[in-house]
Amino acid sequence: MTGRLQHIRALHNSRKAQVTDSQRASDDVLMLYSIHVFARSKLQPDLALERGRQAFEGARSIGDRWLECLAAGGVAMTYLSIARADEAGAWLERAATAAMAVPSTPVARRVEIWRGALAASQGDSEAMNTHYLRAAELSGEKNLAGRAEAYSALAIETAKLGARAGDKKLIDRAESAAAETLDVVRPMSGQMPWEALAHTALSVIARLGGDADRAGEEARLALAGIRGEDHLPIFVDVLWGAGLTLISLEEPEAEELRKQIAESLGFI
Repeated sequence: MTGRLQHIRALHNSRKAQVTDSQRASDDVLMLYSIHVFARSKLQPDLALERGRQAFEGARSIGDRWLECLAAGGVAMTYLSIARADEAGAWLERAATAAMAVPSTPVARRVEIWRGALAASQGDSEAMNTHYLRAAELSGEKNLAGRAEAYSALAIETAKLGARAGDKKLIDRAESAAAETLDVVRPMSGQMPWEALAHTALSVIARLGGDADRAGEEARLALAGIRGEDHLPIFVDVLWGAGLTLISLEEPEAEELRKQIAESLGFI
């Protein structure tokens, strides 16, 4: 899909006599941002960074502050995915500056999600907790998807930090966030990726607590609730938590999961 978008962009730019300069500039920024989004979702950070930067510059040049914010935030999260927190922080500040020019609840919620992810990567559990809970609050009662996204991110990132540090307080916080996620997604139709993240966090928590039966059950629910090709970035977290839980317990799925993890790492 990323390659197709690249070709569409090239074809569109060749229609010089059929569109005005301003329309062509606007359309090109949208195409650049679209390519960035697809590249991020398919774990292609090099292309995501290049097209994200270009979309950011293009949005600035035409005065589209909303798209400028989205592009800068996308570049920040791409840098975060390859463990370059300093660059991510710098781009997140660009996103926040653009967001100030288009004040709205959806923009503020998105910036809080990004800030929570940056704090998580830096091991700052308190800042992470604050930002994700703020994002959930900004989602309100009607935006169930926004709340589920915030709570599930808080659950999985807190579980990671808690598992790494052996911190009971963080583990309890992760369990609470996972339970909140499941409550939010219950009335939603379809297969929600946030539910899989919640079960992943619960599988890790149960394994750390020595409850092998519950750990295995939660891990299976997580793996059954998501397909890797649909949500690759989330699937990586599910393999980290649910996959390794079943492997560590030497469950029947262990050998197949070892192969999946090896293939995923090879792809990345």
